[in-house]
Amino acid sequence: MKASFVFGPKDVRTIETTDPSIGKPDDVIIRIQACGVCPFDIRIYEGLFLPYTPCPIGHEISGIVVEVGEDVQSLKTGDKVAVDAIWRCNSCYYCRRGADNLCERRKGPLPNGFAEYFKMPEKYMHKLPDSVALDEAALCEPLACCINAIEKIYDIQLGDSVLVVGSGPIGLMFVQLLNNMGVRAIVSEPLEFRREKALELGAEEAIDPTKVDIVEKVKSLTDGKGANAVIMTFLGESVFHQALNASAKRGTIVFFAAAYPPIKLSFDPNIIHHKEIALVGIEGRTANHFAQAVRLLSAGKMKLNKIISHRFPLDQIKEAIETAKSRNGLKVIVEPWGK
Repeated sequence: MKASFVFGPKDVRTIETTDPSIGKPDDVIIRIQACGVCPFDIRIYEGLFLPYTPCPIGHEISGIVVEVGEDVQSLKTGDKVAVDAIWRCNSCYYCRRGADNLCERRKGPLPNGFAEYFKMPEKYMHKLPDSVALDEAALCEPLACCINAIEKIYDIQLGDSVLVVGSGPIGLMFVQLLNNMGVRAIVSEPLEFRREKALELGAEEAIDPTKVDIVEKVKSLTDGKGANAVIMTFLGESVFHQALNASAKRGTIVFFAAAYPPIKLSFDPNIIHHKEIALVGIEGRTANHFAQAVRLLSAGKMKLNKIISHRFPLDQIKEAIETAKSRNGLKVIVEPWGK
């Protein structure tokens, strides 16, 4: 089969490699129909995280079942699936507390979703109804991460306001999730086409931070109180200070994105103390978050097709990654077998 690997910084190639085969009775092999390009893939591509070479990439995966092991009961050939492509031990301290995204023994291989075929155990494959498009299904993984973030907001009620910093693919998922919850989404985004998409998908306001004082604007929209939560889909010193000052009392500031390379933030801790602000980090998603994402998509509650802007074949993987990196579009999808 064809599969893409990173051989060094900015050196990604699609090569011929061995087809996966059933090795254990719970194995499932799928023909990959779509795989989204994630910022994590970009970090591997740029060499910011490159544990070994050649390094597989691609973990936002959907496809069609082509072969199952003898013990597989929930799936059959021809079923559509979304893949929760993260290995978990299910027995360590964190897995047993329901925080399997923080599994202490997460030592499985990196997934290789930019490929024609893929194999994982049955428990990581989620069956989809025929009504769900497989390009949207590939986005269950980032959607699950957004659900993890929403759950970490410790005081949110109907009619509350949330500031979403950035309206790229992740920010646009947050806008839809907040709408589903009856919560007002206020978006901060410098790119006009992304602000327009945020408004199309239900944001109450989409603000250009290069022209408007975000803190003052958020307060004017919330009777002077500020946002009940601020979700930072990207991280920087100025963004964090805006979040602190735009947050309402008892607000939550969500660190959704990691910073590569790492950065240091300086701030007045008294702001957090007196306003009772919670600072929350988000690391991936749990198995339960992924299942919730599948249910939401299956119920027609998310318009993920609205955030897909570019599609590439597998042999154009470099162009796909560079397009995602450029921010000139929204979500970039690789389709190994074409549309």
